[in-house]
Amino acid sequence: MIGANYLNFFKQGKIKPFSRGKGLAPVELKAAGRDLKRAKKTYEEKDYKWATIQLYHSILHCAKALLYNHNLREQNQSYLISAMRELYANTKILPWEIVESLQEARYLGEDADYYGRWSRQGCKKLLKDARRFINAAKGILFSCAEYPVACHGDVLLRQGPPSPRLRRDSSEAQRAKENFGEISSKLAFGERRRKGARRTAAKPRLPLRSFSVAGKGEAELDG
Repeated sequence: MIGANYLNFFKQGKIKPFSRGKGLAPVELKAAGRDLKRAKKTYEEKDYKWATIQLYHSILHCAKALLYNHNLREQNQSYLISAMRELYANTKILPWEIVESLQEARYLGEDADYYGRWSRQGCKKLLKDARRFINAAKGILFSCAEYPVACHGDVLLRQGPPSPRLRRDSSEAQRAKENFGEISSKLAFGERRRKGARRTAAKPRLPLRSFSVAGKGEAELDG
């Protein structure tokens, strides 16, 4: 079941439909990979402040790619985190620790960027989180949906036919997706009806005058 807070965000326009989302999801994921590659080099150079910021942006691009995969976009990062929890953690498509790493990356990235607070240990953990997040996103965007993808560190593992538990979790995730699609359609339909009502109220139709052409036709025949 989609959470009430998330539905309120959707109704308030804080999370919006985005028809080009699926087409742009791979672009965002590619940007995440570039930031991760640069962050690795920066980490090796012991510039932990800048590496932390780069890793934060890498994870942020990953999350945006996953939201785009639903043809949605967010108004700001707080709503992005909420959407990730509802669409991927609550539906068990991704483990909670992967989704929550977005929140932690935000804290560490903002601390390094705005307040000059960072550490080698925090940067090292964020490097591991970014690897897991990217591999998980690749599994969702590019792997066959029938075979669940498991992430272990920075290694992407494709499993065989799913166990009964995994099949049950997959079914729950599918039902959640269907429920979300139905709710989104209803919200979009309601918005179209409201817009139509506003246009009708702003421009009332003129009454049609009734008339008959029978007389004219008979006169022409007589002539």
